[in-house]
Amino acid sequence: MINEKEIIEINGCRFEVDLTKAKKITEFKIGDTIKVLKKSYSNYESMIGTIIGFDYFKKKPAVNIMYLAGSYSPEMKFLTYTSESEDVEICPLINSEEIIFSEINVIENFNKKIASKQLELDDLERQKSYFISSFGKYFKDIKKSD
Repeated sequence: MINEKEIIEINGCRFEVDLTKAKKITEFKIGDTIKVLKKSYSNYESMIGTIIGFDYFKKKPAVNIMYLAGSYSPEMKFLTYTSESEDVEICPLINSEEIIFSEINVIENFNKKIASKQLELDDLERQKSYFISSFGKYFKDIKKSD
């Protein structure tokens, strides 16, 4: 009789596969909080993430992940995790005490970034108005002389 079951590993996730069905040894579902271990420069950084979707491509199935990078000012990033993902591992979050951010902290961080960009936008609007009122006259004179 042919061996009907085989265990395969894809970037640290083990799957038990038989000829009639596939059963994950580590189960993930959309909305699960996970840990993402990702290489940055010469060391690895462990971050908190959430599974936001699965792409059931025939040749290269993928797990879509949103994670928070950075410890003081968290930045939302996205990762498409496949069998070819290098220097990245995922695992379930076992200890919820490892989450160092609260929802309020992350939202406040986004609000600060929005306020900063709004100041930048307002400054550009002022520069544009100044250009139109001051230098715009110069360009009108050039067109008349043509």
